[in-house]
Amino acid sequence: MALLAMALTSCSTPSTTAVAGPTTPSPTLGPWDHPRTEFVVQYALPKKDGCNADLEAWPSPGTATCVGWQLHLIAKEGVHAGELGGKFCDLDECRSGNVIPDAVSGVSTGPGAWRSVAMAVSADGRRVAYLSAVERRFVGVDLRKKLKRHLSPVLTPDEMTKTSILADGGTFTVWYGAKGLRTDFTTGRSTPRPKPKEEWGYDASPDGKRDAGVNDEASRNGTLEFRDAATRRVTRRLVLPGLGGATKSTVMQWRGNDEILLKMHSAEGADHLGWFLVSAASGGLRRLPGLPPDEETVVGAPRPPQ
Repeated sequence: MALLAMALTSCSTPSTTAVAGPTTPSPTLGPWDHPRTEFVVQYALPKKDGCNADLEAWPSPGTATCVGWQLHLIAKEGVHAGELGGKFCDLDECRSGNVIPDAVSGVSTGPGAWRSVAMAVSADGRRVAYLSAVERRFVGVDLRKKLKRHLSPVLTPDEMTKTSILADGGTFTVWYGAKGLRTDFTTGRSTPRPKPKEEWGYDASPDGKRDAGVNDEASRNGTLEFRDAATRRVTRRLVLPGLGGATKSTVMQWRGNDEILLKMHSAEGADHLGWFLVSAASGGLRRLPGLPPDEETVVGAPRPPQ
């Protein structure tokens, strides 16, 4: 059977799109009044009505064109919800939603063109970070402590068009233009962090020492390769499984320095087969249930076992 091609993307590398023009955010938009809660973020998606077509009002480069990220929060029944209202509990799980109104999901890059902008969620689901359309800088929020930190200075219009973000344990790393900052959320201390040089199809680990990507020529369903970032030497190969048939896989992001988030779909029909965490150390593959198939999904804390 012919070898299967696999598309590779990264959540830290947003796409650039030319479409009918979204409008700029409302001038009455305010910063997020973030809750204090023991709920954790399972995943986030761009707000569905965050962009509105308006060809006669295309904004200048660096202007937020799409705003609003919807958080899906979960917790065990009976947990104290703090300031988070509107929860719904069913059996052993409570669910709620909360929108970050000023979190950017798209920014103008020029006439008729815009670029998607990602946010980030920590692996335990307790912290989120995003580019604020109101403050024009990256901000981070700890939901359990109701603590907010600035993760970057105020960005220039050119820097607003060249951003990316990565969560790594208790830190967030943001890049804007040619600059980058890594912030320890506990202490608030930030240190410069140059953007790693990446090869197409391979995603750099948070510490910049390794990268990973799928080699679609190595096996029927692709082989996940971990490499030394400096030498490009492959240090580990994991043959990916077929889930009831031939599959294609997409490397979405690193989760810390030891796990890769992988999205799988069928080779025929592109049916969504699930999200998986792959251990770089053991090669173990673990399914993350309850996540939507959308490519824009930002994954946080896994749902607790039922």
